[in-house]
Formats: sequence, structure tokens, C-alpha cells
Amino acid sequence: MISNSIRILLLSSFVSAVWSLNCRQEKDTGINCDNNPITLKFYFDMRTNVCQPLFYRGCGGNDNRFDTREECSDACVPQKAGKKKLKIDKKENEEADPEAVEEDDEEDSEEEEEIEKDMSLMVNVCKLPTDAKIDTKAQKCDHGCPTGYRCTKKNFCCPYKDHVCALPAASGSERLAFKHYGRYAYQPGLKNCIRFSYFGQGGNFNNFLTYNDCKKFCMSSE
Repeated sequence: MISNSIRILLLSSFVSAVWSLNCRQEKDTGINCDNNPITLKFYFDMRTNVCQPLFYRGCGGNDNRFDTREECSDACVPQKAGKKKLKIDKKENEEADPEAVEEDDEEDSEEEEEIEKDMSLMVNVCKLPTDAKIDTKAQKCDHGCPTGYRCTKKNFCCPYKDHVCALPAASGSERLAFKHYGRYAYQPGLKNCIRFSYFGQGGNFNNFLTYNDCKKFCMSSE
């Protein structure tokens, strides 16, 4: 007879194999049907090894669809890739449910102005071409600079272009619920800029507002 431990091992292997196949399927939002509402689900993006949100129309679709980011990450995200934040594009969200996005433009702009005015932030000191809200402070060169950074004439450690462009696309964390932005990051393996979704704060400096901004910074010979 097969012992319980072997049965569990075989079952686990079977489930892992099924999940692996599910994770390889393309994004599929399904079709509209009856009165089923559009709901927020998550799918695994093989290109970036990241779980991405999708708005499920209610019927059809495929098995690369999970109720929560945790379920998607547990099933599909490789351990070495880590469990990254999920990301969706603001425009895509608004089209699915315009009422789900409630913005306080005045409060938002005030917060952004405070960040822009903070000249101790690395993004401002090093004049990095990103609008990502990253609160990393610029460090003096007094004790040397970390790998991938250089010391500027003003005695600050700033990242080399090659270092910035080698960073993996990072979604950051949600600043406001259901508020996400389309951004571009350079991917060395593809030697091109790819589109990803940004949550609004955090992440890293390989984060550009437009494809041309990304291309100009990472793909130019300057």
C-alpha cells in the first residue's frame, strides 16, 4: 500500500504541476455575461515574473486567475523573484469601474509638491529622470559610495546610469486604493523598455513616465 506521506507528496506534485501550467496562460479578462459584475482578480505575468491585477468580466477566461495577490504569488511567483507588489494601470481601472477611483487632487498635489521640494532626496539631488515617489535620502561620499554609485562634485553618492537601468521593474506600494499608473522600465535582457504598472510610491529609479524617457536615459550612448 502507498503510505500517506507518499500520497501527500504525489498530490502536492500534481497540484504544483497544474498551477505551473495555469501560471503560463495568457492574461484573459473573460467576457461580459448576464448581470455579473466586473471584479478585481489577479494573474501571473510570465514576462516579468510578477502577479498583475486584471478586471474579470464575469464569464469565461482561463485558469491563470486568482482571487487575491497572495494566492497568485503562492502559486506562481518563483522564490528567487520574491513576492512583489501587484500592479494595475489607472486608466484600465477607471474604464472598468470609474466610481472605484476617488481622488483627492488637492491633497495629492500637496504631497507631491512636498516630495519635489525635498532637496535631500536622492531623486532630486542626483536629478534622476523619474517621477516615482521614492523617499531614499542622498548620502554624502565621506565614507565612500556603494557599488553602482559614484561621488559627484557636490560630494553626494549618485547611481550610475547602468546601475539604474539594471534594476528590475518594481511596482512599489499603493498610495491610494485602486490608483495605479502605467510606467516604463528598461529590461537588459530584452535590450528595450517594457511597460509595467506602478502603485504610486516606493519602487526604484528604473521607472519612467514614458517609453521615450526610458529610451533616452537607458538606450542612448550618452
